[in-house]
Amino acid sequence: MIIAITGKQGVGKTTLSNSLAAVGYRNVSFATPMRDTFTHIFDSNSFDREWMQAFGESCRQVKDDIWTGKANEAVEGYLPGNVVLDDVRYTNEVMNTVIPYVTRLGGIVVRLGAPELTRFMRRYQNAGISKNTAMAVEKAYGSKAPPSYAGSHLMFAAGAAGVADEELERVFKWTQFQTHVSETDLDNFDFTPYPQLNYLELTSDVPQSTSDIFQTVMTRIDEISNERNKSGR
Repeated sequence: MIIAITGKQGVGKTTLSNSLAAVGYRNVSFATPMRDTFTHIFDSNSFDREWMQAFGESCRQVKDDIWTGKANEAVEGYLPGNVVLDDVRYTNEVMNTVIPYVTRLGGIVVRLGAPELTRFMRRYQNAGISKNTAMAVEKAYGSKAPPSYAGSHLMFAAGAAGVADEELERVFKWTQFQTHVSETDLDNFDFTPYPQLNYLELTSDVPQSTSDIFQTVMTRIDEISNERNKSGR
């Protein structure tokens, strides 16, 4: 069984992936080989996500399946076990990996969403930054402001909130040098022409809803498994 998760940063993809890992799913990431290649070439983790994104996109322009090919190799290495793809962000990932494997092995595509403020708070808290600091930045710049914008002018917001210097350093480092590529071109991708993907669209907000999402996914997995067993696949 293959579970593919898509959605913007801070919607709960990793939380759902970790829950699936706890019941035996193996994680495959499209971003990992790209990030490893980037840091090997430049011998540094000190570039922000815009640099990382530009590098990954440039490589895709030269060879469309450069990163999906690596992901496919990883998936094959885990078969016949269950696999979760927790960072599906690009159309070529859907076409080159998700559709072929879900069609062949059965599975689900889950698109997660969350309110803007929820996403904003999760991004900061996941980086070890306190709620008070995140709220100070949100108040000054709005939850839709990219983290790099907030980091560029953080001294103003944090100074007004009385944030400690050591936390300021963490915030600045994270906003300026994070290497996680969060953008996606799948926001308007139509999954409905592919019924074999068993597409689910779910919203994650409060902690209870993340548990509900996991249960919804597990219920659908059981249904698909039963359907496949009955059909002899």
